[in-house]
Amino acid sequence: MCRTSLRGLWGLLPVLFFLSAHGQDISVSAQLAEDLSGGKLALTGYHYFDEHPTDDERTPFELLISQDLDLDFSETWKLVAGLEYRADTRPFVAGIIDEEVEESARRYYVNARELYLQYAGDKLDFRLGKQVFAWGKADSYNPTDNLNPYDYLDFLTSEKLGVVAASLGYSGANAGFDLVMVPRVNPSRIPTTDNRWFAQLQAFDPSSLPPFVIQDRQLPDNDLENAQYGLRFWGTAGGWDLALIAYHGFDTIPVVQITPDISGQFVNLTPVLNEIDEYGLALARAFGETSIHLEASYRETEEDFDDDFITWIVGMNRNFYVGGALEEIRLILEYIDESETTTKMNAGRVSSGLNRPFRDTLVVDTSFIINQDTSIVLRAALNLDDSDNFIQPLFKHAFSDSLKLETGLDLIDGDPGTFWGNWEANDRFFAQLLYFF
Repeated sequence: MCRTSLRGLWGLLPVLFFLSAHGQDISVSAQLAEDLSGGKLALTGYHYFDEHPTDDERTPFELLISQDLDLDFSETWKLVAGLEYRADTRPFVAGIIDEEVEESARRYYVNARELYLQYAGDKLDFRLGKQVFAWGKADSYNPTDNLNPYDYLDFLTSEKLGVVAASLGYSGANAGFDLVMVPRVNPSRIPTTDNRWFAQLQAFDPSSLPPFVIQDRQLPDNDLENAQYGLRFWGTAGGWDLALIAYHGFDTIPVVQITPDISGQFVNLTPVLNEIDEYGLALARAFGETSIHLEASYRETEEDFDDDFITWIVGMNRNFYVGGALEEIRLILEYIDESETTTKMNAGRVSSGLNRPFRDTLVVDTSFIINQDTSIVLRAALNLDDSDNFIQPLFKHAFSDSLKLETGLDLIDGDPGTFWGNWEANDRFFAQLLYFF
């Protein structure tokens, strides 16, 4: 689908809204006024303990104002929107307003993270527009969840980007399915070389190359041949929640294609996307205060551009009711690993490793609930093979229903060449003030 036809889709949405609302005794303005009282303002400050050779902003601040809208035009049709305004003191925000496909290397001041028209019947659910999907059962990482790209400008606070898509869902008594088509290729937003979260390429030392030129990112043509598809069958049986998931499309995280220049005097480094097929399984079940979950996926990459491999996660959630000075402990424990099924050596394409982040990794998330207003959280990702790790102690306190504070540390350790070792110099203190209005 070309850019012109996508713009036509956006222009068609108001017409559909009018047709769906025509003749209905519904006050859209009243709904809008009610929704506008349910927004959020987040002011976040960071202080990095170490200097960085290319990023001299050690104490950046970020502002995010978000507003979710849910406007009913009839009993079955409605408009859903997630609107955002951003500003910061480091060059993460540069664009004026959102585009249909977020291809910009930086964030937008004004953005619609989601904006879609929804038909919600008794069993059928159809959505058209910019959407965010959440597939999978695990808490820390979902290898079966491939439809949305991510904003990785700050890796520790990475978030999904919406994609323009058409989705159809069917919900029966104990089973159903979701079918999604994404007509345009959507790359993830990757840190540039002047950002301290830039991930070094793992497969080679650039100093060993002849003179090189970094080219503009190359994306697949935007036509139906390169459309992306996701299919999920879900159901419940014997107390188990289960899902079978398939995806055909592109890995949203670029790899670097190395090609000699025609002159033979230098090489070109071009970010490109690998075409992939992914097939996954997700299971979850509760046993009293304990729930367990399993998520696994098999990825096959086109040609010889990258390995074929299986990623799997097994985990548990458990609540412990203590009483006294400590009301409750909430524990999430997961183990993540992968196994290569076909090893493909390709010196012409190299990866940063962001698309395969966790191998032989233990993830722990423990919340100590002191009372309904105050809690202490300890999060950690421990790579058992390479001995690199990320640890985050966090303190949360609610001054009222509308004003909350979160503050903590991000601590990273790892040898050069390991996953977390990419960012060993990025230890920091952070504080976030949340205001709900």
